[in-house]
Amino acid sequence: SAQDKMEGKALYFVRTNAKGVGQGTIEQDVCYGEVPSNPLADFDFMLGQVFMPLLKKQSDWGDTADDAKAEFLDGMHKLHETLDEAVFSLEGGVRLEAPDPAMVSGVDLKQKSLEKAALDDQVVEHLEATVQEWCHQIEQLLVE
Repeated sequence: SAQDKMEGKALYFVRTNAKGVGQGTIEQDVCYGEVPSNPLADFDFMLGQVFMPLLKKQSDWGDTADDAKAEFLDGMHKLHETLDEAVFSLEGGVRLEAPDPAMVSGVDLKQKSLEKAALDDQVVEHLEATVQEWCHQIEQLLVE
């Protein structure tokens, strides 16, 4: 599943020759590599520490217009910021648990249904407890 962490090494193999892989030409017919244990963080690092500085110093952009160059660099910067946030969220963030489906399964996002749920003490107490737990988790995250 998406929440399982990879342990150890993972490798990938991609056949690059549509006709197949020959015993004597395997190095040309197959592309291979290692998947890092934290590919998102590794990509973020490479983007921020290698590619962005190199491209910012790049003087020869060929026929690329200045506004296109600026737009590309801005997009790369935004991607780097998004990756930073994602890595932080995955490594040190917090996962807020949803309310118990059994408690809210009959509640639709319609006015009448919400009014009915607001009158049900059990539903209200459960949702209050859920929100209080979220507040506690967020406070703990901010303290760290």
